[in-house]
Amino acid sequence: MSEETAFLVVFGLFAAYIIFGNYVYWNRVLPTLRAAGKPDLPLFLPSGQFAQIRECVRILALRGERGFVYWFLRVTPILGLILVIVWLVLVIGLLWVRRGSPTSGWS
Repeated sequence: MSEETAFLVVFGLFAAYIIFGNYVYWNRVLPTLRAAGKPDLPLFLPSGQFAQIRECVRILALRGERGFVYWFLRVTPILGLILVIVWLVLVIGLLWVRRGSPTSGWS
């Protein structure tokens, strides 16, 4: 797999993670918090959103709802961390390869 292909694959995974994460946050997390009588104002900092997600996971566990959304919400922070690590490794690898290239101009 070329560097460009790997970059596009990781970029696509990031885009899917962000789009699906926003969908779940707006259409599952906030309505679940609202139904439970918890504060349901949308938060824009990740720390606030993760706190709301943890509360939503707790509510879903108490209700016994353990579908795909429950699983996704449980692993969201870990999945995000894994994607960031893969992205950084890929970018560092690309910079390392380009640095040694005679046509890169970085000598």
